Amino acid sequence: MEETMETKTSSEEVQDQNLAQEALDAASDSATPPAGESVQQIEEPKVPLHEHTALRQRAQQAEIEKARLEGQLAVLQQQQTRQAPPEQSPLELEIARQATEGISEDEMVIPAKILRAEKQYERQVANQQAQQQSQQALLAQQAASAKSAMTTHTDFVDVVKVGEALLTPGEYLDCKNAGADFGDVIYAKCKAAIERNAPKVKSDSTPPPATPKTKPSESKVESREIPSRSEILNSVDPITAAAALL
Repeated sequence: MEETMETKTSSEEVQDQNLAQEALDAASDSATPPAGESVQQIEEPKVPLHEHTALRQRAQQAEIEKARLEGQLAVLQQQQTRQAPPEQSPLELEIARQATEGISEDEMVIPAKILRAEKQYERQVANQQAQQQSQQALLAQQAASAKSAMTTHTDFVDVVKVGEALLTPGEYLDCKNAGADFGDVIYAKCKAAIERNAPKVKSDSTPPPATPKTKPSESKVESREIPSRSEILNSVDPITAAAALL
């Protein structure tokens, strides 16, 4: 009786396992689409290689052209910014022009061209102020450096006074742009310019020419004492002497 029950239990377990395996196999088969169908769902439309390359090249050329135009615009704005600003802003001139025509400020319309010119004017004014401040700071720095160099080089003033006119354009520009080391730079360059432009002394190894010997007769003449006028007059007769004194 017990053996029959154990056999029955084992048989049921085997059947349950087989049913579970069949269920798993069926689920796996239903989840996996057919080979042909899966390829159609995954594949995307393909673009020919030459078309893809041409599109990429056009995109790159467009980026390069955009960068070139932006660079040209930046350079043009920088050049215009470095220029001196006009005496009066474009916006103020336009407001004054419209006011002379009887247009009130509430009814004035400012063209876009004037607004762009006003922006450029503001940049020029700001750049000019920055340059002035930078130049003033540089001059103060150079003055302090020159004062310090005078204590180091006692001949600083004389060397700079003479050598400054002998500097080349490049040397002058170096001195002009020098800051904290201005004193030492201008002293060294002026001193080198003086030495460079100093007249060269010709070295001659030949001995100096010998002094020509004087003839005996010339020596006697040169060594003879010349009588004075009174002595000459005393040697002649009184009448001749009196005539010579007239």
